[in-house]
Amino acid sequence: MKLTPQSLISPLALSATLLLGLPAFAQTDVCKSQTTSDMQKCADQNLKQSEKALNAEYQQLVAVLKDKKATDMLKNLQAAENLWIRTRTADCKLYKTFYKGGSLADVSVTNCIDTAAKQRVEVLRGFYDEFSR
Repeated sequence: MKLTPQSLISPLALSATLLLGLPAFAQTDVCKSQTTSDMQKCADQNLKQSEKALNAEYQQLVAVLKDKKATDMLKNLQAAENLWIRTRTADCKLYKTFYKGGSLADVSVTNCIDTAAKQRVEVLRGFYDEFSR
């Protein structure tokens, strides 16, 4: 078969049509979806952001306490943080029990941990504001 400009038009048109249709297959916003797997992905994304903010706030507070050589306060903060993590974990496991391991159990646990992390950011920020004066 001899290749001519006319014989290439059809394959090129088909390729262009397929390429233009690719955005339709792009990843949808998982936080707008109603499937359990997308709800979990959304919850995981939110938790990742909250944990990042929590870690940053904690590290900022630790730095202030170290600068002030407040070793007793630093030890108390570390103990409080460890206790908070255990309490948060135990509290959020209640959702797993409530949903009896159903499809929303893990989503609910992740959302609970996310909410607790956001609340803890505010608590740590309050400590930082108070102690950084």
